[in-house]
This record gives sequence, C-alpha cells and structure tokens, in this order.
Amino acid sequence: MLMIRCTMDSKNYSVKPDKEEVKAITKRMAGLTEELPVRTIAERLVQPYGRTFSPAVFRDNKRTNDTWVSQQLFGLDFDEGISVEEVLERCDNYGILPCFIYSTFSSINNNKFRVFFCNDTEVTDYRVRTLIQLALMRMFRESDKSCKDASRMFYGGKVLLYENYDGRINPVDLLKVLCRYINDTDSTNASREITSYCQQVGLDMVNGLPKMVPMEMVKFEETAGTPIDNVYIAPPSKSSNLIHSFYFCAGNKSNTGTTKAPRKYSVVNEKLERRELIEDFSFATLKENCALWEDFSEAGIRLEHHERMGVATNLLMIKGGRTQFFDALKKWNEQDIEPYDMEKWQYDCNTFVRLNYFPMRCENFCPYEKKCEHTNNMIDQVKLAKGHVRVISTPEVKSLQQAEEELREQFQKALESKEHKIYVIKAPTGIGKTELYLNLENVTIAIPTHNLKDEVSGRMKVKHKVTPKIPDDDRVKYLYSVGSYMMANQYIQKMAKEGKQEYIEYLRKAKDAEVSFGTILTTHDKLLSMKKRNDTIIIDEDIISTLLPVHQTTLDDIETMARECCCIDTIHTLESIMNFAKMAGDGLVYQMPSYGGIKTSKLEEIVNSNDINSNVLGFLNCSHFVRYTVEDTGKVIFHYIVKRELPEKNKIIIMSATANEYICKLMFGDRLEFIDIGQVETKGSIRQYPQRSFSRYQMNKDDNLRKLAKALTQGKPIITYKDYAETFDNVIANFGATAGLDSFKGENIAVIGTPHVNPVTYLLYANALGKKPRLNDTRTSMQYTKVKRNGFEFYFNTFSNDDILQEIQLFLIETELIQAVGRARVLRNDCTVTVLSNLPIQGAEYKYLTKEEFEILLSA
Repeated sequence: MLMIRCTMDSKNYSVKPDKEEVKAITKRMAGLTEELPVRTIAERLVQPYGRTFSPAVFRDNKRTNDTWVSQQLFGLDFDEGISVEEVLERCDNYGILPCFIYSTFSSINNNKFRVFFCNDTEVTDYRVRTLIQLALMRMFRESDKSCKDASRMFYGGKVLLYENYDGRINPVDLLKVLCRYINDTDSTNASREITSYCQQVGLDMVNGLPKMVPMEMVKFEETAGTPIDNVYIAPPSKSSNLIHSFYFCAGNKSNTGTTKAPRKYSVVNEKLERRELIEDFSFATLKENCALWEDFSEAGIRLEHHERMGVATNLLMIKGGRTQFFDALKKWNEQDIEPYDMEKWQYDCNTFVRLNYFPMRCENFCPYEKKCEHTNNMIDQVKLAKGHVRVISTPEVKSLQQAEEELREQFQKALESKEHKIYVIKAPTGIGKTELYLNLENVTIAIPTHNLKDEVSGRMKVKHKVTPKIPDDDRVKYLYSVGSYMMANQYIQKMAKEGKQEYIEYLRKAKDAEVSFGTILTTHDKLLSMKKRNDTIIIDEDIISTLLPVHQTTLDDIETMARECCCIDTIHTLESIMNFAKMAGDGLVYQMPSYGGIKTSKLEEIVNSNDINSNVLGFLNCSHFVRYTVEDTGKVIFHYIVKRELPEKNKIIIMSATANEYICKLMFGDRLEFIDIGQVETKGSIRQYPQRSFSRYQMNKDDNLRKLAKALTQGKPIITYKDYAETFDNVIANFGATAGLDSFKGENIAVIGTPHVNPVTYLLYANALGKKPRLNDTRTSMQYTKVKRNGFEFYFNTFSNDDILQEIQLFLIETELIQAVGRARVLRNDCTVTVLSNLPIQGAEYKYLTKEEFEILLSA
C-alpha cells in the first residue's frame, strides 16, 4: 500500500475553525509530519475527524514556502462555478483521475469541495512541485488561486464524495494533457497560453511546447553550458517506463522551496525542423517481423496506451506511417468495443512530430520484447536486424607481397626523413613490422612489455643494450602502485648496498643502457622517462594507452596526505587541490587546474608512512578526473587520467595494427603523418558470430550465452575476459594481456567477448585529448544505436549522441579484439579464428544462426 508523507493536525473538528483556532493549528501542526496510507489521509479529513492538513512536508518545524521539503498530494479548492460531476468529467476526458474528493464544512449540497491528486512519486524538487500545481490550476481555472502556495493548509470537511486511491498523475502526462486541454478550449490563443504557463513555471520550450525530453526517444542539441541543476530527471511512471528530462530555464535553479521566484521567467523556445520521412518502407515485411504490429493492424487485439504510443512514434517516422496507424485504430473502433479516442490520438501524434520524437525502442513498450529477436525499434525490424552487419563499402584488398613492399617503402621513407615528426604506420599483425628494425643501429626501440622486449632482443642482428626489468619484489610493486617512484629508487639502491644480487644486476644494466651508444631496446613505459635517447625512436605497437594512463585514488588518501604534510610551500597547494576535489559533483569530468610544481619528496614519505594504497601522488599531476561516491559506504573515489607526451626533439616511427587516425590526430597534432597500409588478403580466415555481444554483463546474467560460447568454440584455445579463465576450458590469455603471445600462431583459436571498459575511461580520454564531449557526464547511459564505421552498418551499445565518445569507445574495444585475433597470425597461416562479438572485425566472414541452430547448440 502506498504511504504518503504529509503534515497532519492532531485535533478533530466538526466545523470550520475560527481565527483563534487557526492560530493554534498553525502553531501545533508545523512539525507534525506523518506517513500514512492515502486512504487514511482522506478519512481523517472528513467526519468524525475533520482534521486540518498540508499535503507537503516541511523542515525546521516551520510551515513556509522556504522550508518546503517534499510533496506527493496536490489539492484544488472549489467554492463555485463548477460541480463535482463536471470536475470528474473533465478529469475522465483527459485521463487524470483524482485520488479523492471531499466536501468542505461550508458546503451546501456538495457545492464546495476539494479535489486531491496523487503523483506517482514523491516530489522533492520545488520547481516540479510548482509545475504540477500550476498545471492542475490551469486545467481547472475555477479553483481557488491560493492553492498555488506550497505552504497552503486545507481544513477538514464533511464527507468523501469520490474515492479512487489507486488514481495517479505524473508531470510528464500532466503537461501533455494541459497542452491538449488548452488547445481544445482556446485553439486561437493556445500558443500564447502554453508560453505563458512555461514562463510562469520557468520551463524552456521546443517548437512551442514544454521541453520534456524522453531520453530514449528524442535528441536535442543542448544549449552550450547548460548547468546540470537546470535539468530534472523524471522517473518512470505508471503510464510509461520512459525516463524524461525537464529543462528548466537558466534562471530557474534547482532548490527545495523559495518565495523569491519571479512572476515571469525568460524561457528559450527552440525551433527544430522535422526530420525527413523514411521512404520505400515495407509494411508487409514489418508485419512478418513484428508480432505487435501484426496484433494491432491485423489480429484486432487491443493495445495498451504505452504500446500504442510506441507504435505511433515509430510509424510517424515513415512516409505513409500515420495513415497506417490510424487505419489500425479505426479497425478496432469498428468493433464498437471500448473505442480509441481518435481526436486525442490526432493531437498526440501532432505533438510527437512537433517535439521531434525519435522512435521508441522496442524494449520500452513491446510485450514481445523478451520473446522476439528484435532490433532497436520497429523501423529497424525492416531496415536492419539487430546483431547483423551490413557491408556498406568494400575496401580494396591488397596482396601480401604488395602490402609488404608498401610497408618497407613507407618505413624507409620515415627513417630517411630529417623532420622530427611522428610517423604512424598502420599495418596488419604478422606482416613483418618487427623484421624492419632488427638490423638498425643507433635507434631506440620501444616495445609494449618486458617479455616481448626480451624476445625481440634475441632476434636482433646488431649489438644493442636492453633496459632491465625491475626485480620482482612486493615492496617495489607497492611503491610503484602508489606513484612513489623516488622511494622505489631509494629502496632499490638500499637493496643493492645490502648485497642483493638481483638489484646490483638491475642497477648495472640500467646504467649501462643509459650511458651507452648504439641501439637500445626498452619498453613503452620506460621510454617516457629515459634521459638519453637516440635521435630516431621506433615504437612497436600502439602507445596511446601508455600516454593516457587511467588511475584512481580516494578522498580519504588525499585528506591523509594533506593532513600529514608539514611543508609550507606544498600544504597550500595540497589544500587547494583537496578543496577543488571536494567541491566536484559526482559523475562529471573536471579539468585539474594548474597549481604549479609540487615537491613530491616529502609527500612520498607521507604516503609510505601512512595506510595509503592508491596512486594519490599521480592525482596531483592529472589532466582530468571524475568523482564518484559509493552508495553503500559513502566513500569518495576519483578516477583520473594523466596525459604524457612523446619526446619533442626526436623523430618517432610508430608501427601498429590498431592505430586510429582520429585519435592520433588529437594526440599528436601537427607532428603526425599517418600512413595506412590498408586491408591485406589473408591465408587464414576470421569467422565472426555478431548476433550477441558476449559482453561481461550478458554472460554474467545468461547461462545459455555461456553455454552457446562453449558450443561454438569447443576444443579451441580461447582468449576472453580475465574473470572467465575458469569458465571455459583451455583459456590461453585474457583481454589486455595478449601482446607478444606468439605461441599460437597458425592454430585455430577463439576470441570470446566484447571488452567494454568503464565509460569513465571514454570521457577521460576525450577530455585529455582536448575534446569536451557534449555528453560530458558518466551518468549518461549508452544505448543500442545504429553505427556506421569501417564500411559497416551495425547496432552497438554506444553513445548515440556523441561521435567523439563513440569513436574512442569503439577504438579501445577494437584494439583489444584485433590484438586477440592477431595471435593466430591468419595473415600467413592457414588457420581460423572464431570471434564471438558484435563489433565487426574487418576481413571477417559473418555467420548468423537461426533459432533452430541456437536451440540445437544449447541442447548439445
């Protein structure tokens, strides 16, 4: 049973209280907050109780607009001009049924009464409270104008005249109904009346209507700089499971009650042009692929309101779709059984068009959603099936010999160049990139990992030095994990002085590599801290993840470091950073201000002498960060990114199978020269099953998906998520740790999964690369969206409204998949890689399973 919070007097009355009693009531009930079933509230307002109450809750034991906290019941007071029957008829016509009605103490033959509506949820935003109250008062101008006061109290009365305790309203439907009511009753002045209402409540507009954004259906170009507190997120309601955003105007900030609101706000009315309708659409194909449309258009089955709305938003995007929709409505009405309101649907469809609604997603309205192999929406059931890949353009495929010659030419050209540019050469895995530098002298070569570096060292054809790997020591690992590099170096020196041979050898090799001439082999990470480098640097594989590392720390660790710091030159800077971090809002990306250099030597001592286990020192020099508060514990965590740069006074050649030209341009700017060898014919093959994403989330919740993965990859060496090492037999590696794995070249292997990462990484990358995406909030959800990329059209769970974030996300996922697929070396070996992922890989052959094949595999 729904429980409602309100403010209720404790004394009963059988007649209207006099002035002295009103004063006593006011003093007595200010702090009397109760939580009661809505039926109990209604019954206490009438005889034998007749209690006074306010539908709102207040703080500080004061019943004023300024102390308003929340409200779920909304009341109207009628003294004349309209009857209970007329109120109920109007409510019924517009689908906003009240919760209860009671007659007042002064009522004669029920001519004076009060009507109460119950919102779906408790309202805690004062602006939304005002929006609901004034919308009801505009629909019932016969009501008492004083009802708009948030601190209004209502006296008890005689008897209940109407009871419907399941009746609910919500602000989304209410505003739609209000606009329709205004249009029905005064079409000549409707535009002016709607504008007047929006100005009164401070709500921006779109094409002359209140700006409510169904987040799954409508795309608006947001006004640059719109603050987060001007947007209210309305939860799903009984009539719709869509989440809406209300866009209040710039001067209408989020608050919990105020008496200082202007009589008239300055609102923005955006003008949007309607999108072009889809032509050549096959409704016959839609009937074959969409069970709901067959029910509606042919089988004579009545649809629920939200189902009709979902169908309408889809068909209005199609040429001839509006006619199809109303033909289906008429077909039902011909049966003369609970007919649809045709005038209402004409108005609703016009509203959908004016607000530029996108088609509702199937999962938000269709009862067959869990049974149907549906796409994103009804339109895509005909245009493109979810889980399928459409080839838009076919790239030129070069022969292996042609590609090898082109790679050698481009590499030699870069070697001979006298400019300190960054040459990025994109070429397939296994084409022979490593062979190009094995005989080079006086170059510095950077390789992703120590293991791969040592393997390359064994293949080198010239004398060279190798930077050593730090000894495997838990203390050293800890110091590096918290960013305490100076203390790590001191510890290594200390161990060497104590005669520990591995540390003595490490320091000898490190010094030898640092002071020697000739070719040097090192890792990506070590390259960035080397004091001496050759003029030419060759980087094997993409180095972007090393240049843009993402770490995390906690507010507790930052406060500990600031509290323990005694260095006067540093403490003020630390406090500034700490205060800036504290003021940050959850989920938003912030750029770290420049606070000047910080002496970290003393701070490293603080980190090591206290219980600090996060990389708090790295946070001090980060480029951008995002704050999160853990709901269960209240712990504050910061994810941050550090932007590192490649040396400026060197010529750099990067060779990679996963390089992305767009990302490289953002990272390297005018120094970049990007060369793409293109797609090369392979001796082996890639067989991809794109109908499921096989994401961690999907496989965690779906046993059948794991079973399907096992059936499709049975007996093959597998690369997948680290957490699934024990789920599948014969897991040879996990995503993020495939570089240098060459022992399975020429074998049939399988890659299971679409390695998504935390969306915060995508936002941090975008900001660190100098692009502030429009959706610069980690709380922004992704959705299945049609994507065009690399000559393919497909559906993917991504950022539908932000190309920057989408490209970064797909680049990071694609990088891991290409690295994993490359372990089999299909370029030169007659083998097959089976890929279970919905991100299409270039050069793959796409396989689609029928329902029968799915069932056979699952039953095996």
